[in-house]
Amino acid sequence: MRKIHILGLMIFAALTYGVVGASSAFAADEWLVDGAALTGTQTVHVEALLGGVELEDMGTGVSVLAEGTFLGVVAAGGADLVEAVTVESAVFVKPGPCVGGLVVQAVDLPWSTQLELEGTMLWDNILQDGSGAPGWLVECKLAIGTAHDICTSETGRTLVENAAEGEVSAEFDNGRVAKCEGVLGAGEGLITSDTPALLFALEGLTLTVN
Repeated sequence: MRKIHILGLMIFAALTYGVVGASSAFAADEWLVDGAALTGTQTVHVEALLGGVELEDMGTGVSVLAEGTFLGVVAAGGADLVEAVTVESAVFVKPGPCVGGLVVQAVDLPWSTQLELEGTMLWDNILQDGSGAPGWLVECKLAIGTAHDICTSETGRTLVENAAEGEVSAEFDNGRVAKCEGVLGAGEGLITSDTPALLFALEGLTLTVN
C-alpha cells in the first residue's frame, strides 16, 4: 500500500524545496514570521495543506490516494516539527489484494525537519532524532483477514519556496526511496508528490522562508 496521494500540506513533514530570494539581513535558511526571523526559544504554530503526496509499494503495486493536513511548529535556526497529521479521506488507486476497509495514518510522530540551503535550493530535511523513521501505515481488508504495510523514510525532504503572500509551498523530493514492510510484503517504496503542499502560520501571522 505504498502509493499515497495526500491532498492538502506536509509539511511535512509535512515539508519543502525551492529557489528563495536571499536577504542580507537574515541567514539563508530560516523561517520568517511577519518578516522577522525567530530567535531563542520562539516557536509559531503552522498548518500544512497536503496536496498530492503518493506512497507506492513497488513490490505489491498497492497505491492509495488520501487527503489531510499537518499541524506543527516552526522555530529559530530553520527548525520545524510536525506534531499531528489528520488524514481526512483515503481511497485506493490500485487495491492489489485489498478488498476494502482502508485505513491510513502517520507513524512515529512527531517528525523533526530542518531547513538547509543547497546551492540555490532550500530543502526541509527529515532529521533522524531517535523517535523512529517518519512514515505511513496503511491497513486494508483481504478476502480473508486484514493486512497492513508501513512505509518509512529517514532521507525524505521537501523543496520550499515562498508562494502566495504569507505562505510557503513545499514540494516532495520524488527521488527518495522508502522502506516498506508488513503483511503485504517487504521491499522498496516511493513517497512522492505531484502537487506542492501549502504551509501557513496560524493566529493571523505571515510565514516565509529566506
